[in-house]
Amino acid sequence: MSTATLMSDRPSAEAPSSIAHFLCKLVEALNPAAFVGLLLPDGQLVHVNQTALNFIGASADQVLGKPFVETPWWQDSETARRCLRKAIKLARRGTASRFKRRSRDRDGRMRTRDFSMVPLFDAQGRVTQLMPSSVEVAEPRPMDQPDPTRLDPGTGLPNRADMRQRLHDGLQRGEALCLLLIDLDRFKRINDALGQAAGDELLRLAGQRLKLTLPEAELLASVGGDEFAALLKNTEPVDLAHIGERVLQAFAQPFELAGREVFVSCSIGCASTPEHGCDVNELLRQAATALQRAKSAGRNGLHQFTAEPDELDPDALLLESALRRAIERRQLRLNYQPQIDLASGSIVGAEALLRWRHPELGEVSPARFIPIAEESGLIVAIGDWVIREAIATGAAWQRAGLPSLRIAVNLSGRQLRQPGLAPRIEALLAEARLDPRWLAVEVTESMLVDNFAQTSATLKRLQGLGIEVAIDDFGTGYSGLNYLRQLPVDVVKIDRCFIPDVATPPGQVSMTRALIQLAHSLQLKVVAEGIETECHRALLTAQRCDMAQGFLFNAALPAEQLQLLLQAQAMRTNQPVSA
Repeated sequence: MSTATLMSDRPSAEAPSSIAHFLCKLVEALNPAAFVGLLLPDGQLVHVNQTALNFIGASADQVLGKPFVETPWWQDSETARRCLRKAIKLARRGTASRFKRRSRDRDGRMRTRDFSMVPLFDAQGRVTQLMPSSVEVAEPRPMDQPDPTRLDPGTGLPNRADMRQRLHDGLQRGEALCLLLIDLDRFKRINDALGQAAGDELLRLAGQRLKLTLPEAELLASVGGDEFAALLKNTEPVDLAHIGERVLQAFAQPFELAGREVFVSCSIGCASTPEHGCDVNELLRQAATALQRAKSAGRNGLHQFTAEPDELDPDALLLESALRRAIERRQLRLNYQPQIDLASGSIVGAEALLRWRHPELGEVSPARFIPIAEESGLIVAIGDWVIREAIATGAAWQRAGLPSLRIAVNLSGRQLRQPGLAPRIEALLAEARLDPRWLAVEVTESMLVDNFAQTSATLKRLQGLGIEVAIDDFGTGYSGLNYLRQLPVDVVKIDRCFIPDVATPPGQVSMTRALIQLAHSLQLKVVAEGIETECHRALLTAQRCDMAQGFLFNAALPAEQLQLLLQAQAMRTNQPVSA
């Protein structure tokens, strides 16, 4: 099979290599009907096989040396161009991707092709070329032809499998689609109160109401439990907002169940292609994320997924892959921020703070990688490493003859829900021969209301070992006096927003005083975070706050630097210390 290659004046590292050509030949040998090409990282087409040229009826001179996205393959669909740009962007970062492309050949026949983009690396692991390829796949079933074997028996609507198939088919055609996930709010409460039969009837009536409310939907499906999905075509965001409002208003009307009126609201999450994904799983994931945000915002609302930095990190996939290797490659470390006794000025504790330095990305902010670790489940392994490292550091300081210092580690919600957390920590302490009283765990207020019974049992077990338990960001969440009375808590940490300043109104100083007095009345110690000025220190000392941490005293330091501070403090106070 003949091929066309651009003879480039670029350096040989960028020109099509013999290995790259071998891979192209291999793909062609495995499937003679495959389209195969090579791109430079900037997207310039430098090689293409004859099969691809025949498909569009173009010559090599017309396409080589041009950006791939500007070649005739992609001029009939903006959706396809967006998917291609995304695939090139991912490949430049080292990640392969796939999507479906439906287009018309030069004979006028519509064909669907499975398109992939694969990065090619040099010996140093750098991406030097990209290899696009595609093969023809069978034509999908039209979206307007229902599959009678894929119906939900309760509602009579298409089920989840049918919804996935029809979404897949629409993506193959390169159609601009919007996916709505619609969840009934507090359905379980009604099901428990009125019985399963009433719950089933509610789902059936909700399905009927959605059909009347969304006549423009290409598909309305019951996708499991109390959740529905709707597929819409070519819907602008402003129109989508109106459609969502229409659904919310429809559900503002009562349902009649078991002879009584029942009110049920709904939450809606929306995602669109190609903006939020070019495959079924990605689009479903983004719509589910939007639905969760709608519910977190108070339910009975609509949330459209947006590609803002706080919602869609374009490097999230790359960061997750790198994070999976970070522990074994020793890229993670702990820094320790001293906690100061306000009465004596001495260092009495330290909070262990996780840091990640990647050899290529540099310092990665915890604000970026911690949410990725939480979502992927990596936070459990990383959290275990943090606990092990903090205990090892505390034991090393103890062996060095330093005055005993309590090290606080932050627990994630996933860690706290692990049934074996307390025994693992106990085993690590025994292995390091560190007294449990020199370890503290910190949990946030929001964790306390999730599975309260298990959370309380775990914290009681840890406190029973002699480990100190602290509530972080106190005053910003849900705990309040009731939770403080029930939970095994030793310390509360006041959030920075409650720390008074020199220009602070008297009312806010009173709020800070009330928080400190509340904690003290329950025999709890208080740590103030974010202390930056002498004014902060003076006001908190006057309010009898116990301890503080912040930049006024020290930023988070590597273990070796904090050890030097501890040695200097021991010498000033005539405490025994060994080198």
